Amino acid sequence: MNNTDLKMYFLSLKKGNTAAFEIIYNEMKIPVYTVIFRTVNNKDIAEEILQDVFVRLYFNPPDDSVKNIRAWIFTVAHNLSVDVLRREIKKNYVEKAEPCNSSFDEIIFDIPDALNLLEKSDRMIVVYHINADLKFKEIAKILKMPTGSVLWRYYKAIDKMKKYLTGGE
Repeated sequence: MNNTDLKMYFLSLKKGNTAAFEIIYNEMKIPVYTVIFRTVNNKDIAEEILQDVFVRLYFNPPDDSVKNIRAWIFTVAHNLSVDVLRREIKKNYVEKAEPCNSSFDEIIFDIPDALNLLEKSDRMIVVYHINADLKFKEIAKILKMPTGSVLWRYYKAIDKMKKYLTGGE
C-alpha cells in the first residue's frame, strides 16, 4: 500500500469509516509485525506491540503534516519496540525468541539465522528496507543515522548474509 492510498484510507477513517482502518490493518500488519519481531526477537511481545501500534493509529491517525505515512507507521512501531526493550532491560529480564509456527516465518535457506548473525542495527536496516519497503533515507531518519552510513551498512550486511547462506567465508 503506497502513501497516497494510506492518506486516502486515514482520511476516510477520520470521517468515521472504520472499514478503511480494516483495510490499512490487513495491508500493513505483516510488514509492521516483521519489523517489530526483528527488533524485540519475541513473538508474544511483538504481537502485543503490533496491537498497540494499530490501536494508536486508530485513535490518533496521522495528520496532514505527515508526508510519508508508511515511514511514519514504521517509526511508531520502532519507537514502541524500543520502549518495550528499555523496560525489559530495566527489569533485567530478556526473553529469548520463541520459535514461530506461522507459515510466513518458515523461510527456506535459514534467512532468520543469517539475520541473527548481524548486529542489531544492521539487522534493522535490512528488515526496514526489505520487509517494510522503506528507502534508505527514511531508514536513516528512523534510526537517526546518516543516509550514507545506512546504505554502507546495508550492503555490508547483505554481503555477510550471502556468505553465510552460500557457505562462503
